[in-house]
Amino acid sequence: MSASNGPDDGSSAPKTALLIHGLTGSNGEMHELAQLLVQRHFRVTNLNLLGHGTTIEDLKRVPLEKWRAQCLAAMVDLGPGPAVCIGLSFGALLALDLAEQFPESVKQCVLLSPAFQLRTRSAEILISALSVLPEWILDHLGEIKKKDNAAARLSVPRTAYSSHALGALGRLGKLRRLCFQNAGKVTAKLLIISDPADHRLSSQSPSCLEGLLRTAPEYAVFTGAQHEMTCGPLRHSVFDRILRFLALDSESNPTNT
Repeated sequence: MSASNGPDDGSSAPKTALLIHGLTGSNGEMHELAQLLVQRHFRVTNLNLLGHGTTIEDLKRVPLEKWRAQCLAAMVDLGPGPAVCIGLSFGALLALDLAEQFPESVKQCVLLSPAFQLRTRSAEILISALSVLPEWILDHLGEIKKKDNAAARLSVPRTAYSSHALGALGRLGKLRRLCFQNAGKVTAKLLIISDPADHRLSSQSPSCLEGLLRTAPEYAVFTGAQHEMTCGPLRHSVFDRILRFLALDSESNPTNT
């Protein structure tokens, strides 16, 4: 976990932001966004999830509740002040989970490529089947090689495992189910950013929360942003949209590359 303090703006309750990366990745994929927020007086924690940035063997046996507890502890460590949670893919589910558990603390939530619905029916069947298995079985499952070369489409180098841990995918399914069940508890303002050409997610994924939330979220679409959009070719446009959602001056942000 990396934490950075923005410049002291004299506020008694500084703005805080928790950033959560995607499954198999690391917090490096959120680093550029974290720096932009620090420059704008946020106190930022860029979380590195347990089992990530080491070996996939470490990832295989991390129970869902440990990830949820890690996110909660990180938010508590940020201290008082209105909180923003920003997550990518699996991290978006964890960010939404925090907004559901702590509506009095999380005021804004940004979901980047949220893993609500996978692109293929076979992937959905796999996730659904794995999600009903108990933790002790998930601990002993193997891994599957990723079929795509995501790095070739990205503009910023990204550290990630070359395989998916089946146990971790099952935990993603469990968390997704929790998010759908508790969506009605969210009071935070939501921004959902997606790429309709996402190679991992269905084009219908962003709309999966419709009818479950108290208030409709804001949507932003960037075709070609890629699933790992914080490292993609349109990342500066994505960052600019996030900053506008957070009601910050983004005129000095980098333009599209």
